[in-house]
Amino acid sequence: MKKAYFLIFALYIVLFSACSPVKYVADGDYLLDDVRMDIKNTQLKNNDAESYVRQQPNLKIFGLFRAHLRLYSLSRKDSIKSNGRVRHLGRALRKMGEPPVIYNSMMRIQSERQIEKYYRAKGFMNAKASSDVEYKKKRAVVTYHVDEGVPFVINNIDYDYRGDTAIKKIVETDRFYESKLKNGMLFDSDELDAERNNMSSLLRRRGYFYFTKDYISYTADTTVGDHKVDITLELKPFSKTQSDGSRVDVPHAQYKIADISVVTLDKPIVSQTELLQYDSVRSEEGILIKYMYKPFLRSSVIEDNIIFGAGDMYNSYRSDFTLSKFNSLGIVRAAYVNFVDKHNDENEVDCQITLSPTKTKSVSANVEATITSLHDFGFGGTLGWSHHNIFRGSERLSFKLSYSQEAVSGIILTSDSTNKIRDYGASVTLTIPRVMFPFLSRDFKRRINASTELDASFNIQRMGYKRDQLSFGWKYMWQRRRFYNYTIDFLDYNLVRMAEADSFRARYFNDHSNPILLYNYTDHQILCTGFTYTFDNMLSQRVLDKKLFKASFETGGNMFRLFRNVFNYDRDSIGGQDLIFGVPYSQYVKTELEYAFNQYINEKCRMAYHAKAGVAVPYGNSKGVPFEKRFYGGGASGVRGWAVRTLGPGKYSNEDYLAQTGDINLLLNLEYRIKLFWKLELATFLDGGNVWTIDDYPDQQGGVFDIKEFYKQIALAGGAGLRLDFSYFLIRFDLGMKIHDPSRIDDGSEWRINHHRCDESKCPIRMNWNDDFAFHFAVGYPF
Repeated sequence: MKKAYFLIFALYIVLFSACSPVKYVADGDYLLDDVRMDIKNTQLKNNDAESYVRQQPNLKIFGLFRAHLRLYSLSRKDSIKSNGRVRHLGRALRKMGEPPVIYNSMMRIQSERQIEKYYRAKGFMNAKASSDVEYKKKRAVVTYHVDEGVPFVINNIDYDYRGDTAIKKIVETDRFYESKLKNGMLFDSDELDAERNNMSSLLRRRGYFYFTKDYISYTADTTVGDHKVDITLELKPFSKTQSDGSRVDVPHAQYKIADISVVTLDKPIVSQTELLQYDSVRSEEGILIKYMYKPFLRSSVIEDNIIFGAGDMYNSYRSDFTLSKFNSLGIVRAAYVNFVDKHNDENEVDCQITLSPTKTKSVSANVEATITSLHDFGFGGTLGWSHHNIFRGSERLSFKLSYSQEAVSGIILTSDSTNKIRDYGASVTLTIPRVMFPFLSRDFKRRINASTELDASFNIQRMGYKRDQLSFGWKYMWQRRRFYNYTIDFLDYNLVRMAEADSFRARYFNDHSNPILLYNYTDHQILCTGFTYTFDNMLSQRVLDKKLFKASFETGGNMFRLFRNVFNYDRDSIGGQDLIFGVPYSQYVKTELEYAFNQYINEKCRMAYHAKAGVAVPYGNSKGVPFEKRFYGGGASGVRGWAVRTLGPGKYSNEDYLAQTGDINLLLNLEYRIKLFWKLELATFLDGGNVWTIDDYPDQQGGVFDIKEFYKQIALAGGAGLRLDFSYFLIRFDLGMKIHDPSRIDDGSEWRINHHRCDESKCPIRMNWNDDFAFHFAVGYPF
């Protein structure tokens, strides 16, 4: 370990310390070393003003050293004149690195003007910005000083509708519209623009096809005194072109939808000449559908995804929602909605929707391998086939086959002393992009962006016995607005049947008194329902600070309990459990909360925060929560100093794969992400968390949750990772190191970071690679 530390330190010295960051700064120029803000304002964020500085220094990793600049400086000045290998290496280093930012006095002056403009737009009309520069050893430090002055605030707000009583009535009576302008708030031009946008959106939802925010202006009267402003929002009339070419001001008009046509292309790109050869047909609701050979979507599906009809008032919200519904169909590559003014006396517009198809079928394959600290090797893979339009309604039918094999040390599974676990699996899933449920009106179904998923799977596990699992699922998923998603697990059924397991249970569970472990290796069944709410804008390109919030609730066994007398009801004479068709069923309730926040620092750096907590409680017909529904610690998305399912519960210290699960889960993560060069990204992280049991089981000593002790049993791990970001997917390599190991609390060596430099006499349990480090390979971010 000491040799590794020495090599890393030596590599850093060679790569970075030997090259000067001012190597490519010419004589008479200065490297922009730092930008500082001297602002004493308490009403605005200083970092908002800093974004208006036109020149920023080179990026510092962790705020300490400029790795990109030093990488650039490693290239030789004469690389373009050297042999081909050196020349290409120099170009590569320059491309991966970052050239020095040379201080520019003109950009400093422009920054002063931009900062003043920003403060004045926020209501600080008398703001003044200045700056000074400090030069030292070919480096420059710029400090911007802002004297914001006394801000102007809104004293009174008035509206001038220029006699348009129809628009006045809509704005004043619409129950979904509320002005965000308030007396006493800052005279902020951004807030005024937001108000103009809100009024424009309201009127476009109410039939005003041509209305934009440019038809709303405002005047500000600053003569009120005492830094107060009277605001008047004014409505401008519509300028209409007459038949003779002249323009005249007229009141704004509401428009209705005349004819609706849908063009279903037979390939992604079609020329205008080819479109003229398309056939057409009218649907039952009068929609004109154009196609080449046959529409790739049924007419009823097209009708269900259009939430407006001929004769309806134009509504921008319904237009956008229709576009969203079509784009959410898996068979649709792209959708476009266009309205054309007919220029008639009835104020009508025609609507044309264009749908472009994507590939109908796809094949997927995935192979992965793992190796544990005990040198147990495992591998697995899946092969899948999907049809994205099986019934011409964008229904997706998927088949998947899987196989995996893994060795588990410490468990003798069969009489021939092998310890391999083999899994075979097959599944089929049908996703229907609409709600499939009786008694719901067609109008209700078309007004929600929802889908139905039906799935079935069968899994065979061989590990010294036969464990077969049959599963059925029926769920609904829908989206309400862009980032809000809801899922109802209407039915989730799992049946586990065991065979030839008596010898395994006698061998492995002989010393186990935990009913949960034994229960999961006997016949059992789970019938549960659940609900999940998710807010997720992590993939949004418009939002800098991204958030994820997820809340889920699940309960199992209640339907069996309610109808147990209808089924073949019996009672297990040994375990005392109710049986349905001769198999015991589980009863439990489970809930989880998850929150993630990605804070934008600059275009190359982000800080990611993550928290997750959950609890599962058995009751009624169960003494414990089923193994499939319990929590586990460690892994690539957990506390990364531990391999998956090797942490906890509590301070439980035995390496027992089956016993290292719990009923309570807590996970906290902090990660700093930096984009390096090419597709490489660096991350450092700090993880904390653990799982606990609700009851104190004899074979999980120290695993029970105690409000007075649980915080002492929180595991901590730190580490670093490299990621390859290929836009469509991300490959992640993380190396985690244990910092606080709760399983070592009893022997006093829980703080592992203190045990890597000490004599064996002082540290009986020293830090070592196999026990205190874990390497993870995964696809995608952990949160």
